[in-house]
Amino acid sequence: LTYQAKFLNNADNAENYLGTSQKTALNLGVYLVDLGYNSLYLKSQEGLKYLKSVKKLSDQLNILDDQTKSMLTRFESNLENRDSLLTIAREGYFTIDNYLHKNERKDASAYILVGSWIEGLYLGTSLVKENPNFATDEKYKPILWRIGGQKESLNNLISLLNKFDKNNHKDLIAKLEELKKIYESVKIEQGEADSEELLDIAEIQNSDELSEKVMMKTLKKVEISKENVEKIAEKVTEIRKMITEK
Repeated sequence: LTYQAKFLNNADNAENYLGTSQKTALNLGVYLVDLGYNSLYLKSQEGLKYLKSVKKLSDQLNILDDQTKSMLTRFESNLENRDSLLTIAREGYFTIDNYLHKNERKDASAYILVGSWIEGLYLGTSLVKENPNFATDEKYKPILWRIGGQKESLNNLISLLNKFDKNNHKDLIAKLEELKKIYESVKIEQGEADSEELLDIAEIQNSDELSEKVMMKTLKKVEISKENVEKIAEKVTEIRKMITEK
């Protein structure tokens, strides 16, 4: 699919998320995905803006000042190397996540995960809906399967948030429960997961390699209708607005 910057959260909005740690962490997740998206399409100058927003929010959360400075330096040194940009973006997420777990800040880690998951699903559904014939166009089938396959991930996210003080995010859980109801009509049959065959996006050199075979290795069958996708897109957009609006 072609690059669509219009669906990304403006990097300049980072200033709006410095109030509460929950808002900061959720939008850190959003920006990490947007950073990865820009890196995937070798939009390195745009990616640099998002990496600076990532640093601003991680600084607000008192996370890894030295490491995020190093990420910026490495990113600036590899602006023409797509694989390196993807690796840096991926490492950034896991470095932050590991730090939070080691320091018993699992609630912040959970919010970052939720923010990144919502942004990924928002981008996926928004890009698909750009084509009114997405439900019958075969090239969209792997993406629709991935959208449908998020049904189980959503259950895990809700369970994760329920482990923390619900008063801090009851509205978010309520919206995720609404999304869960929409997903009830999506049917999934799991394939045989082989760890050696799982997709590593950093190793993909061009879009032709994102074949149906590669994308569907962990899902044997997914039944998701056009109506399902549209309803998921609508609800995800609503949740995303909760997260990104000031």
